[in-house]
Amino acid sequence: TVAAQRQAEAAVRASEQRYRHLVEQSLGLMCMHTLDGTLLAVNPAAARALGYGLEAWQGRNLREFLAPAVQTLFETYLARIQHQPTDSGLLRLVTRVGEERVWLYHNVRYEEMGTAPYVIGHALDVTEWVHAEQALKQAHAVLEVRLQERTAAWQEAETTYRTLVEQARDAILIVQDGQIRYANPACETLSGYTWD
Repeated sequence: TVAAQRQAEAAVRASEQRYRHLVEQSLGLMCMHTLDGTLLAVNPAAARALGYGLEAWQGRNLREFLAPAVQTLFETYLARIQHQPTDSGLLRLVTRVGEERVWLYHNVRYEEMGTAPYVIGHALDVTEWVHAEQALKQAHAVLEVRLQERTAAWQEAETTYRTLVEQARDAILIVQDGQIRYANPACETLSGYTWD
């Protein structure tokens, strides 16, 4: 009946409005693009994250927003998403003011009857995490070098100390709990006793 059809259409519109509201109000970074990378839509959070207005994205290729170092990898990504239903990884983008950002993404190829396939992309900005991890790795490397330097200095000092004690003309003893724990060669010479 006509009433049932109108009710179904109203339910579809309400559902579309809920999902549109969800995407537009989400803090998550979302976009849709064709299988050649042409952007179809970007949610406000993604646009703000890179310093652009929503109109700046329409019809442009995602490749334009990639960091130069990763642009050559974009074709490989497009090939993967054409042959598999999902793709995940790290994406390096450049903001409007030239700052590089790192996004962790999970993209899904979507196909529906009567339209060309497209990709729905979801991302999370992990730039600070990546920088913190790099700083931690650098700090670890610095600590490793310092540890090696200090170990080498300690070993050198121990060798020098041992050489001085071993070659000293005076008797040097280490006594602990009333027992001789160490006696240098001069003790044997001066006392006439061997270590044994």
